[in-house]
Amino acid sequence: INKSTNQQINQSTPMIQTVENTAFRAVPAAINLQFDGWRLRFNHAATRRANSVWPDADLGHHSLVEKLDAVETFYRDHGMAPRFQITSAALPVGLDEVLAERGYANTQVNDVQTAQIPQVLAASTTAPALTLTLTPSWTPAWLDTYCAIEHVAAHRRPIYDAMWGRVRAAKAFGVVAVDGQPAAVGLCVADGEWAGLFNIATHPDFRRRGAALALIHALAGWASEHRAANFYLQVRSQNEPALALYERLGFSTLYQYHYRELAISCAKNEKANAG
Repeated sequence: INKSTNQQINQSTPMIQTVENTAFRAVPAAINLQFDGWRLRFNHAATRRANSVWPDADLGHHSLVEKLDAVETFYRDHGMAPRFQITSAALPVGLDEVLAERGYANTQVNDVQTAQIPQVLAASTTAPALTLTLTPSWTPAWLDTYCAIEHVAAHRRPIYDAMWGRVRAAKAFGVVAVDGQPAAVGLCVADGEWAGLFNIATHPDFRRRGAALALIHALAGWASEHRAANFYLQVRSQNEPALALYERLGFSTLYQYHYRELAISCAKNEKANAG
């Protein structure tokens, strides 16, 4: 990394931490264990973010090897592969390289994008007039549609229900209907000046009919009423249709993060070799 890149990372770190802290409250895991500055999250395998380590601080009370051993024990005890969510603000510096050397695979890259809500409202005024409902909690129609689009098994639905119930900030669950059928869903969480967009999904049978645009326009209006000034969202870096829509609405990438994941068998072997 050259000097100018280091300067850019250092300058962006406070904003990354602000957005990540807001997202931490919007996607609360069932278990949050703080260990020497790291946050170990477990949420019964529902969402990668809520089932990963967020290394946002390093208190320096333990060596890196001790911390990695503790992480691998924690996730092994919960029957999951150890996973880290890595941004350029991850601590200690060089953690990503250490994880790669330890056998952690890079499993997914995501863009965190932001936009000013007034700009999103203005850019989405061309949304078609579709039937749309916003509620402060999920409804059966919302959850049925989301689970159908994302192929969520019935036995996992209570996990999502419990996670959303832990969110203390204001929430809006949106459902858009096309031809009388639920076509798109999304969730907005307003927390201070930031509002996060989550679970934006359109059923394949109703894509390219403006459902997502209408949904985001409505959620932008709701977020504005709750005094939020900025949106943030997470999108896979290779999701070209979603990226094109968000660019049209004025979103741009603030930073990226990726996951480093160690297969459970590898984690067991590491512990066996260490012992």
